[in-house]
Amino acid sequence: MQKKKIVMAGCMEAGFHVIKHLLEAGLKFDYFVTIGKEKAEKAKASGFIDFTPLANQYNIPVYYCDKYSMKSEKDYLFFKEQQFDLLVQGGW
Repeated sequence: MQKKKIVMAGCMEAGFHVIKHLLEAGLKFDYFVTIGKEKAEKAKASGFIDFTPLANQYNIPVYYCDKYSMKSEKDYLFFKEQQFDLLVQGGW
């Protein structure tokens, strides 16, 4: 069976704990997609948490969205180029 390419998109504390549990259970993510603190504050993202330390702990690359809405050309091209098989939402 061919390995599936899995991405996690999240920036909320509630989702963080779910993603952490999935990683501890052995699920392998190919990428994390998130936003930085400044963008979260500007977008008034409630319950923001930085997923970067968790990604670093598991050696997972991180993509920081150009826009919180993910409606920029840069964000669109990232997802198009990566061709993920599954997106796990970890609070957005």
